[in-house]
Amino acid sequence: MRPRFRRLGRRGNTAIEFAVVGLVFLGLLIGALELAFLFYAQIALDYATNEAARTMQVGTNRSAATSNTTFETIAFCPQLGTMLNCNNVTINLQVVTNYQNIGTGTTTYNAGNTGSLMLLQVYYTTGLPSWPLNVSTIMSAAAYLNE
Repeated sequence: MRPRFRRLGRRGNTAIEFAVVGLVFLGLLIGALELAFLFYAQIALDYATNEAARTMQVGTNRSAATSNTTFETIAFCPQLGTMLNCNNVTINLQVVTNYQNIGTGTTTYNAGNTGSLMLLQVYYTTGLPSWPLNVSTIMSAAAYLNE
């Protein structure tokens, strides 16, 4: 009787080992997919921020973008890409006079005048679960001088 129980025990060991290794593998796979999405989101956010800053710098959209909402729809969101939701974006555009008093995380909008030194900060809330990388917000910034 003992050899039969020993054989059944080995089959159970294999199932338990597979369950433990499978959970670790699944966690690594989810972490890799989340990291890949965050890299994509950061690159897309940087691109959209730089393009929006460039259009504002040369004055292409400066007169049309009179508020934060119109700036998002005219200058920023068309550059953002299809995989990122523009509703998760917070934009802070301000004139910089003193580098020590730069506001962060606020939703201000000031397009400035010709010759103004500008700072465009964009925050994107990812909406991903907090496990395994615990990243909820990514940020991009661009500084430029209005022409």
